[in-house]
Amino acid sequence: MLKRVQLLVLLSLLSACAVGPDYKRPEVDLPATWRVEIKDASSIADVSWWEEFHDPELTQLITTALQNNNDLRIAAARVERYFALYGIARSNFFPQVNSDASYARQRFSKQTLPETGDLMNGTERDYYVAEGTLSWEIDLWGKIRRSTEAARADIMSQEAARRGVILTVVTNVAIEYATLRDLDQRLAIAKSTLESRRHSLQLAQDRVNAGTASELDLRQAESDMYAVQASIAPLEFQIAQSENLLSILVGSNPGPIRRGKPIGALMPTGAIPVSLPSSLIDQRPDVIQAEEALRGANARIGVAKAAFFPSLSLTGLFGFVSTDLSEWIRSDSRQWQYGPNVSLPIFNAGKIGNQVRVAEADTEQAVANYKAVILNALREVENALIGFQKTRQQIDAQTKQVGALQQYLQLSQQRYDEGQSSYLEVLDAQRNLFSAQLGLAQTEGLQVGLYIGLFRALGGGWVGQADKLTVEPKRETSWIF
Repeated sequence: MLKRVQLLVLLSLLSACAVGPDYKRPEVDLPATWRVEIKDASSIADVSWWEEFHDPELTQLITTALQNNNDLRIAAARVERYFALYGIARSNFFPQVNSDASYARQRFSKQTLPETGDLMNGTERDYYVAEGTLSWEIDLWGKIRRSTEAARADIMSQEAARRGVILTVVTNVAIEYATLRDLDQRLAIAKSTLESRRHSLQLAQDRVNAGTASELDLRQAESDMYAVQASIAPLEFQIAQSENLLSILVGSNPGPIRRGKPIGALMPTGAIPVSLPSSLIDQRPDVIQAEEALRGANARIGVAKAAFFPSLSLTGLFGFVSTDLSEWIRSDSRQWQYGPNVSLPIFNAGKIGNQVRVAEADTEQAVANYKAVILNALREVENALIGFQKTRQQIDAQTKQVGALQQYLQLSQQRYDEGQSSYLEVLDAQRNLFSAQLGLAQTEGLQVGLYIGLFRALGGGWVGQADKLTVEPKRETSWIF
């Protein structure tokens, strides 16, 4: 009995060893601050930021998308698949017990067993077999633990990928909604300008009829009106495309989208959602996904290296074998067997060594990918911050330009009415004002998109808030060891 206890203690000590490197997060040189100085940074990125727009239609679109988007359903199903794969890997920790029962009838040949005389020749017999088998691989070198560690990392990687889909869906819906409202604003400007051009055309016609203007002025006014009219159809086409894309994002058939606030009212006025660059490592789903993929690749080095060492399995068999059904389950029909099984690779033409090199190369790729994802995250945040700052300056200048052009149009119209200038001056003022108004609306849409892009670039706790609105069942991951 003492020897058996000593053997179990020895096996426990051996199984505490795990070959292969333990995971350590790679060092990444991160900047201390962003290039753009932020004076009003806040933690708004940890809450449902889309509600800060106070647009119920936008909030409803995002809520519907989180419940119906098909990409989210695909991502959730993928996580479930990796949970199952983890369960498969984890099952190898435990003994595998199987049972088997069979019946066979056998006839012995008279020609092939001459040495048995008449005992077996030509006879027929029934065989009834019922047995159970047990096999248990002792994890001496941590192969099973490393395999389970890799499977657990795969789950976490896929869960991060699912959260990345949530991030993408929410921000895409918000950005596309801002794009739609921008197009609506430009269409409204175009239609309003068209009405103004029709009025100008009628005035030019009246002047020609009265003999106070030439037909040249009439044709110029007519040409300008048709130019504005031609700009409406492309805008309406873009609006339909935007509505169809939003419909797909919320999981419905292509169709019209209800509107809320105009683009100007969606302009952000509060704090900018910025945190330190170092926080991206723990906030961005794609960075977390890349690190978990690296963790899994690192664990698979241990799985590959464990193949160099002997494997030990405990096996056992217990059952009943009888030629008579009535005496099948009896003590004298029992058979059993147990004992250890040791397997040691001797020669495999470098197969195991190459498998280790493959795992190490995969890990090197995962390290490079992890660092590349972080660099891309830094780039996206910097671009969004700089773009947001510069569009603020651009909007300020464009707003002043529109105001100046409105005055210019009034003055040129007055000079034309007084006969001090030609209609070309009025036409130039009208065209410049129309172009400036469209440009201002487009920049306002761009700024809203950049503001939303900051939330996409930073990640953060808001993804968890959005996750609560999804309808897919969430499996708790706290029990994973």
